[in-house]
Amino acid sequence: MGRTHDIETLDHLQELLHVPPLPGTAARLIGLVSDPEVDLHELARVIEQDPALAARLVGVANSAWFARGREVVSVEEAIIRVLGLDLVRGLALGMTLGGAFDTSACAAFDAQRYAYLAFVTGSLARDLAGSADLAPAARDCAFLAGLLHDFGQLVLVHAFPRHMEQVLQAVGDRPLEARLECEREAFALDEVQAGRFVLRRWHLPACVIAALGSGHAGAESADAALGALAALVRWVAAAAARLYQDPGTEVADWFPELPAPPAPLPGEVAQRRLEQYREQDAELRRLARMLIDPNA
Repeated sequence: MGRTHDIETLDHLQELLHVPPLPGTAARLIGLVSDPEVDLHELARVIEQDPALAARLVGVANSAWFARGREVVSVEEAIIRVLGLDLVRGLALGMTLGGAFDTSACAAFDAQRYAYLAFVTGSLARDLAGSADLAPAARDCAFLAGLLHDFGQLVLVHAFPRHMEQVLQAVGDRPLEARLECEREAFALDEVQAGRFVLRRWHLPACVIAALGSGHAGAESADAALGALAALVRWVAAAAARLYQDPGTEVADWFPELPAPPAPLPGEVAQRRLEQYREQDAELRRLARMLIDPNA
């Protein structure tokens, strides 16, 4: 793909500065995400101020992936009985941040695939964080970091839909590095830079910013704990992509093609978890639709 000459770099950067304002619910949630002593009743009250968000979270809690017997009818019940505090914080914040961006003008952007990879990467990172021996703070952030690891793509699709259409068509299923290179050629910046710019402006936790674009080998953090989290998210993101691409294939058939899991995460532990996800593929895809469409 040749360089896009009809847009000046300064125009790109200026347009990027006009990202949507942080949604009000998200602004309140960020403070709660960063507070290790957050009160679950307070979290439920904040979420319930946004009825659409509350309905989606209750729907997720009642999905077959999470359902635990009796139907959940409130956000507080979803937190206590099914999802837990960290998962609700991450899902609520991820839904509100994602809702701030309009991707409809970029037909090449696959919202269903994006939602699947976001949820599965976040969920797998959370599931494997203990075996990966992450520090407690990084472990608490694992779901949200994985959920938002590709957030910068939303930023560029929203800001430059016509040109991201060209980028996505040009790179197809090639690795993230190819997409980043194509974005830099088109915009003189890539989605990792764009996403970090927006999340810093919105004051997201450092763990989320460190893991952003962690599929990119140059995205490591100087902080050891955050670097370990980013390494786990990078590996999990690659595994999630294979799960999405090859749902009918046994994990054992393609697991050796993945990079080695980051130490000290045992390969056999990671492989067993991936197989559990593969066996629930249909429900995971349905859940991904629920994350982007409350009527799914």
